[in-house]
Amino acid sequence: MTRNEFIAKDGKKISYLTWADVENPIGVIQVVHGMVEHAGRYDLFAREMNKRGFIVAADDHRAHGVTDESNLGYSEGNIWENTLSDLKQLNEILKKYDPSGMLIGEAPCMKDMIETTDHDFAVVTAVSLIAIFLIIALVEKSFSLPIILIAVIELGIFINLGLPHYLGQSMAFITPICISTIQLGATVDYAILMTTRYKAERLNGEDKR
Repeated sequence: MTRNEFIAKDGKKISYLTWADVENPIGVIQVVHGMVEHAGRYDLFAREMNKRGFIVAADDHRAHGVTDESNLGYSEGNIWENTLSDLKQLNEILKKYDPSGMLIGEAPCMKDMIETTDHDFAVVTAVSLIAIFLIIALVEKSFSLPIILIAVIELGIFINLGLPHYLGQSMAFITPICISTIQLGATVDYAILMTTRYKAERLNGEDKR
């Protein structure tokens, strides 16, 4: 295990470790540690990967480990954006040795989950809206009613998801999925029920009010 450093784009020195006790390397792995961690925690993992033919590298993020050992937990500037830039810079260094190198760790896994979930949610939402449109159209025997009802439901979902943004509140990436799914599923039943009741009352000669 050896410790090195590179100069970040803003001039800060970023410390990183490399485990390269490999005779015939078959690849490079970049480890991204989590919060309140440091690169050295992955020593056993890295040594095991060395036995399997992989060179391993991991940086100490800003406000972590040797990079900020005299000021742990704090770093000037936008720590999120700067850390992402540092990871990309280290990744570019490693790519020179292995263009297909792997990026692993808690943060990359979370990023993959978010990206996968976003795509899957978009597909599921589209399929759900089409199915709901067809159900309402068949039940109500109308083409315009499904458009109106779905538009109202989606407006309600949009308002619920937009309020935290305007109030300066943050949400977990899974929260919008839960809100949209529950609200869409719960309100479509009431939409059909109330619309059917309204049409029945109108046929009975009741006033619009």
